[in-house]
Amino acid sequence: KPASTLLLADRGGLIFNPPLGYHEDVAELDFVSMYPTIMVERNVSPETVNCRCCRNERVPELNYTICEKRLGVIPATLRAVVERRSHYKRLKKLNKGKNETEFRKYDHRQNALKWMLVSCFGYLGYKNARFGKIEAHEAVNAFSRDAILRAKEVAERAGFRMLHAIIDCVWLKKTGATEHDYEELATEIGKRAGIDISLEGIYRWILFPASKQDPVITTANRYVGWYRHGDIKIRGIESRRRDVPQFIKTMQQAMLDHMAAAQNVAEVQAMLPELLTIARNHIAVLRSGKANPMELVLRRHISKEPDEYENNSISAVVSKMVKAMGVPLAPGEMIEFIILDQSGRKKPEKAKPLALYAFEDGYDIEQY
Repeated sequence: KPASTLLLADRGGLIFNPPLGYHEDVAELDFVSMYPTIMVERNVSPETVNCRCCRNERVPELNYTICEKRLGVIPATLRAVVERRSHYKRLKKLNKGKNETEFRKYDHRQNALKWMLVSCFGYLGYKNARFGKIEAHEAVNAFSRDAILRAKEVAERAGFRMLHAIIDCVWLKKTGATEHDYEELATEIGKRAGIDISLEGIYRWILFPASKQDPVITTANRYVGWYRHGDIKIRGIESRRRDVPQFIKTMQQAMLDHMAAAQNVAEVQAMLPELLTIARNHIAVLRSGKANPMELVLRRHISKEPDEYENNSISAVVSKMVKAMGVPLAPGEMIEFIILDQSGRKKPEKAKPLALYAFEDGYDIEQY
């Protein structure tokens, strides 16, 4: 392929970075099973993309062709799974707030099918797939980008402003817009994009925090907000991350619980003194050395065999100690440890595996 084709094709889903800070009355609309629906409805399959027999159906931007004479293996296989997942999602919605057991049951079922569908999309682009074809993977991404752009056009024509978009979700705002207005907009977007889109909810307020690398810009997958119906949605911040100690998660969750009562941005900002008090109280416990070490456990996936590490990083030190215990470790496996001295100047061991840790070992106060 020429470089110009690669630049067009190898781009993934479309992302619009959100404006920094707090925003009120923002609605989130989610495309329903976007990628699986594209594969099913657009007949995207390794044997149907750039077939030899058809030249009419075109992939946006890429100009790939898709067969119109035969149904591909992928869409033929996935249609029943997509329909079954939609069925479970409807049952989940019907039981929300009414029957918690049934709600959880259908949520688990739809989530299991979701990951089956995600895997099918990923396998389209897997280089060792026996019947794979990278053009099929690129075609799905191209259709998804086209759908987001169509959603933006429809929304802006109706007077809405797009604040954020990521892969299969859009965040929109219009002064005075009601839930009915957003439902009508979702119907129009679905018609124009060819993929159903639903209103996930309207936020009382939502925060798009600054990037850790640059304080004046945001990142696409970090935000926290409260819907009008009372649920919270969190993505990318510490309380959702697996590599963050429980102590930090507990502190942040306490702050978020306090913020739940805020109905607007002004009320959130008025809570700042109380939020700082929560943070300072937790920091004081850490500095006193009285934090529960079990809440300071860190988890990391190692990228190499223990003996392959040439540096003296935490992962290298801990993985070698685990191996010395007689426990075999392979790349991709997880290690659990507590940092004793990140600098390595005060103690001979930077960290200890959880299995070897004793409470008298303490922890690196400054690092935590």
